[in-house]
Amino acid sequence: MIKKSMFSLLEMMVVLAIIGFLAGMLVVNLTAAADEAAVGATKATIKQVEDGLKMYKLKKRKYPDSNEGLDAVVKAGYISGFKDSWQNEIQYAYPGTNGRKFDVWSLGADGLDGGQEFDADIYNGTQEQQE
Repeated sequence: MIKKSMFSLLEMMVVLAIIGFLAGMLVVNLTAAADEAAVGATKATIKQVEDGLKMYKLKKRKYPDSNEGLDAVVKAGYISGFKDSWQNEIQYAYPGTNGRKFDVWSLGADGLDGGQEFDADIYNGTQEQQE
């Protein structure tokens, strides 16, 4: 008599549970990596905006005030736009705080002031200090 080996229902459920667990871990890791990439890209955008502001100042001898905003820098041709990775507008304030000439920041993934983790406001940290 030949014995046929077959998986029992319990064994199949254990294998499916393990596959589900591993797939869940993969999704969590991929999501975290995508969020980290979005933060990095937003910091690069902020740096570009800061560089555009500095070029604007060289030509106009002043930074645009908060009312003119970044639109003045776009119109002058120093930046092409100012949206973060979540398609929210980059924020700008002149004069800046804590001794900075200006502040440039993103409101993070949620588009709201403050927040934690990927919803936190993002500053590049290279803003120009008082001269």
